[in-house]
Amino acid sequence: MELTECHVALSVSARALIDYVDPDTGMSIYGQETLDGMRERYPDAEVVSSWEAAQRLIEKEFVQPPKPIGRQEWNDMLCSKTPPVGRYGHGQTESFRLPDLVFGQTGVILARDGWRFYRLIDRIDLTHREILAKCRAMQ
Repeated sequence: MELTECHVALSVSARALIDYVDPDTGMSIYGQETLDGMRERYPDAEVVSSWEAAQRLIEKEFVQPPKPIGRQEWNDMLCSKTPPVGRYGHGQTESFRLPDLVFGQTGVILARDGWRFYRLIDRIDLTHREILAKCRAMQ
């Protein structure tokens, strides 16, 4: 059997992709079960139309708002064994992310606004301006 289109079954609360689903039959490809069958193990199981949609839904579970950190933690992260990625500075502000991803396109981001320092987990494609806006909303 050759599939040209495939849907994805996932559980957001379990942070898991369950199986791929044949959109014509509604059956999972590997487990050979219906959505109701998957819901016996994962009550919140749902089917979405693409891997990207599934990844976005699960990524939201990993996002954490900015929290204040100390200058020492900022310096430790900045000078860690793995160099920062996407470092951006402008005036009294600065941001960068750690190279390892948490899940999908989410990662640990650090920001400095004057003498205030923050750590958050969010999408790595946020701009410096978007990162600062999230941090300033916490003040």
